[in-house]
Amino acid sequence: MKRILVIGPSGAGKSEFSRKLNRTLGIPIYHLDNIFWKEDKTHITREEFDIKLSEILSKDKWIIDGDYSRTYDIRMEKSDTIIFLDYPLDTCLKGVESRIGKNRPDIPWVEDEFDSEFKEWIINWYNNTLPKVNELLDKYKNSKEIIRFKNRKEANDYINNMNVVLETDRLILRKMNEDDFDSLKKVISDSENMKYYPKPYDDNGVKRWINWCIESYQKNGFGLYAVILKESNEMIGDCGISMQVIDDELKPEIGYHLRLDYHRLGLGSEMTQATKDYFFNNFNYDEVYSYMNKDNIPSYKTAEKNGMTFLHFYTDKSGSVDRVYRITRKEWKENKK
Repeated sequence: MKRILVIGPSGAGKSEFSRKLNRTLGIPIYHLDNIFWKEDKTHITREEFDIKLSEILSKDKWIIDGDYSRTYDIRMEKSDTIIFLDYPLDTCLKGVESRIGKNRPDIPWVEDEFDSEFKEWIINWYNNTLPKVNELLDKYKNSKEIIRFKNRKEANDYINNMNVVLETDRLILRKMNEDDFDSLKKVISDSENMKYYPKPYDDNGVKRWINWCIESYQKNGFGLYAVILKESNEMIGDCGISMQVIDDELKPEIGYHLRLDYHRLGLGSEMTQATKDYFFNNFNYDEVYSYMNKDNIPSYKTAEKNGMTFLHFYTDKSGSVDRVYRITRKEWKENKK
């Protein structure tokens, strides 16, 4: 999966889906609307567009989204994966309505209305363009990987499954994304849950937290992951490894946060032990730490159950007096015998 084509009617969310793929796979993304249109709502010529498209298609890796049906065939021919957001008309019309007045990275202006002409064009897409799409997909069915989603949930589940890092008996840990905002807010905006922090996180803080996690995946190869309860498929917290300042040095640290109603079920130990194994199996560090407020008894008990040894107390930059725990790679190997 190196040359990925994302197609579908306007309003399906091709660009948003492509951005999620980009964040997951790290493959460059090209929005055709940004190539064709100018900020003043004029556009380049067809010949200029074809030259630019040809340059993109010649690259080793790309994600391309956009309709431009006359170029379907050449784009499909050059791709190795075709993802078709085959959504109902009503879903797509609502999709266009939801983006009016919003800045978008895939088009060089802000749509200020959903005019009747554009609406009619989308309706006609199902009669005029969909048969061509199906014909071409049939043409390439034996030479390309073709993925067809019938609704947004299928598409979101696909992205989430791509981001799965590890599993335990009861949990899935996957990379976090912007769609996790509401679930994460229930965890780190809860005053009781965050009583050992300076204060609970507000909406901007929750957004910064998610962005920090995503940046850590890209920079370090690891970060805090969304914790999914298998039984209900809901996100109930986060857990993973992040680089933290401990003893005035950046060190890898296992941390976690669970929604209040999932405390005292053994989930903290279950996921931190799996995270420790994942870390030592996949990254070249000789030790990993955990630290927590000195009064946070459940957290330091979890660290002890995870085979970690108490080292000392440490006062962090916020003034919190913390307990510092550590396990070395040598100790981890010995414990597994």
